Amino acid sequence: MKNKLVLSSHNLDANSVQSHLKEIVTQESMDNIISLLKICDAGKYAPDGLEKEATILSDMKEMMKQIDKEIG
Repeated sequence: MKNKLVLSSHNLDANSVQSHLKEIVTQESMDNIISLLKICDAGKYAPDGLEKEATILSDMKEMMKQIDKEIG
């Protein structure tokens, strides 16, 4: 996401991403993005994030395709 949207790593928190994309993507996409970011963040500190590890890459891939459609 950071490469596609030209964000620095320290701007990948939910608030920064939301601020950057609020005028670009739909609310549904924004909700999905925030959800995935929270899962990634939780994976650093809690076992719940590790449970989602198997699907996070495919979920992120699908989300990036949706964003491409919206901003393209």
